[in-house]
Amino acid sequence: MLIEKKCLPIRGKLYNVACVDYVLNNIVFKVQSDMLRLVGDIVMDFFISLIQQQLLEVISQMGLKCPQEDAKWWHKLYFRLEVLLHFKKSSPFEEGVSQEDTKIAESVCKILRTFYRVIEAISGPSSPTANIYFNEIWKVRTILQEEALNDHRDIATMVMVMQEAFYEYWQNSYLWLAIPVVLDPRFKFSFIEFRLKQAFGTDSASYLSIIRETVQELFNEYCKSLNHVNAVVSNSLSLVADDSDSLEDWDQHLHEQASNQLSSELDDYLEDGLVPRKDDFDILNWWMNHTTKYPTLATIARDILVMPASAVPSEAAFSSSGPVIPKHHTTLSIRTIEALVCTRDWMS
Repeated sequence: MLIEKKCLPIRGKLYNVACVDYVLNNIVFKVQSDMLRLVGDIVMDFFISLIQQQLLEVISQMGLKCPQEDAKWWHKLYFRLEVLLHFKKSSPFEEGVSQEDTKIAESVCKILRTFYRVIEAISGPSSPTANIYFNEIWKVRTILQEEALNDHRDIATMVMVMQEAFYEYWQNSYLWLAIPVVLDPRFKFSFIEFRLKQAFGTDSASYLSIIRETVQELFNEYCKSLNHVNAVVSNSLSLVADDSDSLEDWDQHLHEQASNQLSSELDDYLEDGLVPRKDDFDILNWWMNHTTKYPTLATIARDILVMPASAVPSEAAFSSSGPVIPKHHTTLSIRTIEALVCTRDWMS
């Protein structure tokens, strides 16, 4: 219904989004038995040998937040691996963990650290805008690619399973991850092209083509919507105007000129130079300040950049008290989105 009424841009392509927390947790859960077999005994033996005073000292030095009692198994495992590695680094001559076991612990910890930090960044209280999601998810891809080349065969095999699950998510999600980056004036298409060519080589052409076509389709749809509004306003004004208005042709000229400017707006934005990267860059403020220059793109950015990647706060994402989000809610169908929008409308 909403698609037929054109309430969802480009037939809802960007609104069928999987919850990132669920996806990343699910990837780790696929290798739970393998991961525990690799490092479970290493961690257990280390903590048995560590006296309580040493443990408290290491935790206080780390500055890492302790997991809650109901934390997911992998969050607890990650924390214990960090404690083990920190202790090993601060007390290199202490016996207890062999060099080989330390290398295994480091590899597994690197993977879990990346997953933990990505979930924190995306589900954190700072309410991030959608332009950061691509880079955060790319960190997961990078660490899996690195560890797939691990000399330890069991680690490499485990990571390959994780890569398969990640690839499935990537195939379903790269569009909505990439388009907000195009709307980031610090990156635009250049960054997407750089990353995809780096990862997929010549195969990146198909991804880039689909992303470009989708951005153009999205822009054209918003242009038609804005032109329709302008036409309605123009028609309403003409109804009250004098039939002998000698400047009617001038008004028509201005309308056509505005339409031509809209059609070149996307090209102008993409051809303009990139904005320098700064830590305190506020993308929403940038678009607000450039609304006059890029009116259609500013409207698109307002709608696209606020799309959430997670359905839960980070505390819930690491909790094992229940599923992060029911499985049937992790990827909303278009029909479900329609129901939610209609329900909200009725309640208001």
